[in-house]
Amino acid sequence: MSEDDFLKAVNHALDYGYGPHPTSSLLARRVVLIGDAAHIVHPFAGQGVNMGFGDASALSRIIAEGVAVGTGIGEV
Repeated sequence: MSEDDFLKAVNHALDYGYGPHPTSSLLARRVVLIGDAAHIVHPFAGQGVNMGFGDASALSRIIAEGVAVGTGIGEV
């Protein structure tokens, strides 16, 4: 195998699909996808845990705001 063919094969093997979300909806009934379940990030980007922390923070803020005005946790 030539060096060029080898590099092409390695690049093809390392292809990683990117997109906004792995699913069309992050919310279904009383389930919310956050973190790695909600984002497509290259595993070597080092962003997964930070996105998860951001998602957890945003979700907890939304739930707290809803509960503060009397909305049930399952209704938020």
